[in-house]
Amino acid sequence: MKTLVLYSSKHGAAEKFAHLVGDFLPDSEVRDVSDKEGLDWDRYDALIMGASIYAGRIRKPFLKFLATHREVLLAKPLRLFVVGADEEKHRETAERNIPAALLEHAGGVVYGGHIFDFERLGFFERFIVRKVAKVQGSRFALREEAARQLAASLSPGA
Repeated sequence: MKTLVLYSSKHGAAEKFAHLVGDFLPDSEVRDVSDKEGLDWDRYDALIMGASIYAGRIRKPFLKFLATHREVLLAKPLRLFVVGADEEKHRETAERNIPAALLEHAGGVVYGGHIFDFERLGFFERFIVRKVAKVQGSRFALREEAARQLAASLSPGA
């Protein structure tokens, strides 16, 4: 089954998780939602999509992509993921940001973990992470098992 894994990432967490998912799918392609050149929906049997959450919001480019391509997304098997610092609120954030029909079609949303990469964060972002998340340096906590299960959920018989 040819699978397209799409992501929208600000500092790389969603991108890294998308590639992790792609590693578990032998016949997959991983792309940024902003890379629309040569996107041929007919080449793919299934879709996995995700984005990062910042300050309780999912990235606008991702939400715009969902709105623009809603009918195509509803016509194929679909799975969704999010990455971000607040695991406890990821479902609530997804339900507040992603259209209900897409969430239902995808069977909900998978939490892929988080990354605090101080090399990629600006001064103000590092300050906020230190104060709010109580993190003093880079932390890489993507969930490999979640990526494996997300990929496996599209396998025949899953």
